[in-house]
Amino acid sequence: MGIVDLDEIDVKIIEMLQKNSRLSSSMIAKKVGVSTPTVIRKIGRLEANGVIERFAVVVNHNKLGYKVLARIALNVVPSDLSKVAEQLKKQECLYEIWNMSGAHNLIAGARFREIEDLQKFTVEKLNRLDGIQSFEISIVIDIVKTTAC
Repeated sequence: MGIVDLDEIDVKIIEMLQKNSRLSSSMIAKKVGVSTPTVIRKIGRLEANGVIERFAVVVNHNKLGYKVLARIALNVVPSDLSKVAEQLKKQECLYEIWNMSGAHNLIAGARFREIEDLQKFTVEKLNRLDGIQSFEISIVIDIVKTTAC
């Protein structure tokens, strides 16, 4: 599917749903200044066109005890990239994995309860995975900005 054209109302609806996906269509309609059926129709069109992929809950992982947030930059043998990515996808501590251009060909976001959990993951998983030439781990000190988009 190609690029979807959005009007001003579509953009406002998306922005509101990104802040709170539990908003009712009638509440959105009041805030945007259109009818409830219009909002329902527009949200349906945004879903059908793949602009809205899903409605999700944003979890505060810190409240669940995940105090260590890290970025892991990996250099993987190009012929092993798919195999390594498949193995990494199985690791629950990794919440996102990107195939990249540049200095590293895979970068992953990871969450751990304690620094010892990161160390254990490094020793028991990353060091034992065939195809990884090297990796570099950076600990997140502070999250300056994060959005749902």
